[in-house]
Amino acid sequence: MLACLLVISLSLVVRFIIWIYPGYGWGNLTIYDVHLYTSYGRKFVNALSKGDFLGVASIRFGGPPLGILLTGLCSYVFEPFIDEYKAGLLAPIISSSFTISLIYLILRNSFKLPVKYAAIGSLIASFDPYLVQFSAAYLDSIGAFFLFVAIYTYLRFQDLTAKRYILIGLLISLAGITKFSFLIFALFFALLLGLIEKDYKGGLSVFLASLSLIPLIPWIWFGKTLSKAVARNLAFNSLLPPIIFGPITIGIPEAYPWYILTYFGMGQIHWNVLPSLSHFLLFCGIFYRLLNRNLRMTRRLVILLLAAILMVAFIPRNYWTTSWGGGAIMGKGILLKQFYPYYFYFTNLVAGLVACSILFLKSSRNDVRNPLAIFLIMLYCLTAPFVTMMNAFYPYWDFIFTLIFNFSAGHPVIGKYGLQALLITIILCIAFFILITIMMLKRLSKKE
Repeated sequence: MLACLLVISLSLVVRFIIWIYPGYGWGNLTIYDVHLYTSYGRKFVNALSKGDFLGVASIRFGGPPLGILLTGLCSYVFEPFIDEYKAGLLAPIISSSFTISLIYLILRNSFKLPVKYAAIGSLIASFDPYLVQFSAAYLDSIGAFFLFVAIYTYLRFQDLTAKRYILIGLLISLAGITKFSFLIFALFFALLLGLIEKDYKGGLSVFLASLSLIPLIPWIWFGKTLSKAVARNLAFNSLLPPIIFGPITIGIPEAYPWYILTYFGMGQIHWNVLPSLSHFLLFCGIFYRLLNRNLRMTRRLVILLLAAILMVAFIPRNYWTTSWGGGAIMGKGILLKQFYPYYFYFTNLVAGLVACSILFLKSSRNDVRNPLAIFLIMLYCLTAPFVTMMNAFYPYWDFIFTLIFNFSAGHPVIGKYGLQALLITIILCIAFFILITIMMLKRLSKKE
């Protein structure tokens, strides 16, 4: 208990220092929508306190309510002590700190690790630069807390009864009414329970339970607020999976390498974004175990990690668009980015948990033999060195894309060298990923 309290305290202190006081992150690190989410949250609390349900439903937020409700409550509760916007920011920061404590409890109670290893694993997440930075991502940080309560429940019990699956689904539903993308996690989690665990009833129970709290979303209660919210969501999101249809939508089929690699990890690359220690440790842990021909990943962890990866891969945000916000801003021939680095917040949390299991657990063997599942995890892992290097030194990932596609039109010289850069980048990436993946799959097959 003392170790768990220490982990929570350290996590909260480092996040408080970065974002509240003295606030070293301001002006140095990328942060999104501080005034916007706090304003929505305060309006939500005001309308709810007056019993004005139409007013609650009419807020232009357009997303699910739980995240902005907690943000608004925090803003009002802590406003007497700090600025109202920093007070609202305490909602994701506190959620992030308690998520770290859940990582400790999973390592200690579910994996039966000694206190020192559980503490080391949770402290990795506490001080991961990327996770510290995006503890300020309102909906992702709050939703990740509820998901990790579900993950703790999933990993804690060996015998998963129907009631426990429903409980897991209800906890995921709390994340779903915080941010819709977590329902994509629910879908893939349920599918993978069927495909890998062969537990079709359990998967169906989880998915149906994860949808059970959707009626609590206020804007679905009234016809006019429903139509406006649906239109707002369609303006920002794509009905067809952008990882498959995005390059065709923007008329640049050559963009598929960027889309695939972006959605599988390199979307974290951005200006003033810190590298993820958890993502890189997963890469190091897998390579270390493969060199020793002793890779161990249990089925349950593979299911969680793969569902978290696919949640981002199939997020309905198109990487590049010619307009932003349903035409609010027009690119006029220049593509606009709509994919943001904090989308990997939850995925990197799960990656850190899996990395700790690989490094600290002493299980006898790897019990996952699905080549596609292993390949997708390897694809995500193999982006880690590129992400770490670019975020630490120079985030030129998007710059290469814009150089080739936005500025080559009408300029034959730039177009020529842009095409060469495209071909070289594709060849290097494909060769690297194929070589490493073949090596890994060979080692796995030899071990089994």
